[in-house]
Amino acid sequence: MDKELLDKSTCTREGRPHNQYHPAFCNAMELELFFDRALLEFRQSVKMNSLPREIDFLIIRKEKEGEIKNELARFFKKCNIWEFKSYRDSLSVSVYHKTMSYAYEYLSLNKDVEGIHEVTLSFLREGKPRNLIRWLARSGFEKLSSPDWVVRFRKTGCPDVQIVNTAHSQAPVFLRLLSHKVDSEDIKSATEYINMLPDGERDKARIVIELSYRMNKDKGGDQMSGFFETYVDPLKEIIEQKDVQLEEKDVQLEQKEVQLEQKDAQIKLDEVEIRKRDELINRMKEEIRRLGGNIAMF
Repeated sequence: MDKELLDKSTCTREGRPHNQYHPAFCNAMELELFFDRALLEFRQSVKMNSLPREIDFLIIRKEKEGEIKNELARFFKKCNIWEFKSYRDSLSVSVYHKTMSYAYEYLSLNKDVEGIHEVTLSFLREGKPRNLIRWLARSGFEKLSSPDWVVRFRKTGCPDVQIVNTAHSQAPVFLRLLSHKVDSEDIKSATEYINMLPDGERDKARIVIELSYRMNKDKGGDQMSGFFETYVDPLKEIIEQKDVQLEEKDVQLEQKEVQLEQKDAQIKLDEVEIRKRDELINRMKEEIRRLGGNIAMF
């Protein structure tokens, strides 16, 4: 795996590398919902106000009309706030309350959302947060019908809630890649999905797969490592080809800039020559006048 590429999904904390989930999660969500993009708008790191508070990922339902096909997106209303937790992080009642505070703050700052009934909250984590699910049930939330990999709740006066288990075998492929339970079938499914996307969208898939590799590379030893390499390499080739094309365009632009600079320099030289000629003509006119001659020839 290319070290430079892997560095995109890591940073250092107290001298130890650790995974950065947020970029991969945002890319995974955009890819998962790609075929409903005409009806949706994606916003990352939404600033709430002058304070350092922001929503990590927000999806806006652009139009009420139009059929949404994706199972996750069919749950959407006008404003849809997403909270992703890695397997090390707790998805607790306090996380729910924090995300609720984002919902109300966003509601207070955006007049295009009429009320809390137009908001949904989505939580993603590997495994089921059983304490949070039990708390929602005890707090008067009605459990809705849903696929096995997602649990949904509704309560009057509150945003609808869905909790996605990214490690479930039937979870959407790009979300399942962000778990520690990836197998070869998941990578095959992801590759088939990627092949249906335009070239410009494949760059987003790359960082998801690379993070997934970091999370799962020890599973299955060399076999799993080789399998990931097999499916990352084609993406690397695509992007490397684009990099070459961009470099060629940069060279062409530099050449054009040099040509323009040369033309500008030539124009300046021509302007100097014209000024010299005009000065010479003016001196000649003055000399002819001084001698009493006729300057009509000029």
